[in-house]
Amino acid sequence: MKPVFVAFAFAVAPLIAQAQSPLDVKGVALGATRAHVEAGLTHPTCEPGDPAEGPVTTWCRNSFAVGGDFNTSPDSFAGQPASIVYHLVGDKVGEITVAGLRADNYTAVLDALTAKYGAPKITHPSVKTRGGATFENTVATWTRGTDEIVYDRYGRTMEVSWLRFTSGAFSQEQKRWQAARASRAASDM
Repeated sequence: MKPVFVAFAFAVAPLIAQAQSPLDVKGVALGATRAHVEAGLTHPTCEPGDPAEGPVTTWCRNSFAVGGDFNTSPDSFAGQPASIVYHLVGDKVGEITVAGLRADNYTAVLDALTAKYGAPKITHPSVKTRGGATFENTVATWTRGTDEIVYDRYGRTMEVSWLRFTSGAFSQEQKRWQAARASRAASDM
């Protein structure tokens, strides 16, 4: 009886660890404080958010002008060059975006995310370009309670992927902000 239980425990323990692991980038989890974010950055730059564009009160990232080179991102993600931006509402991280990941490296980053968070839900929505062409995208989603990671093979262009870690609290704040914006616009009709 004991060998069966031990074998079961070793098989299930990694799955439980994946299910409980916080959604984080470089050790900064959703809900972390601004001080925690700044402590984790080598060249921190934090600027106020624009209330006209959403609920983000501050966003922080590493400075792009490292060593005078504006074309080199100081960040990496899963071994790939990237720009990591922490979006804060008040003093808490609500969303983390990882920009600049090349779409042709999608599988390598997807494999790294899967190793850390387990198997994602994969969908293949159709995307239509401004020129009218239609193509299939790949979107991977991991969910932890109300928090989620969404990784699109194609972001704003066919060359760049789009990766975001979003807290449920941030999603709710975004919905409140959008409703208030719609209400203000409706009152001007």
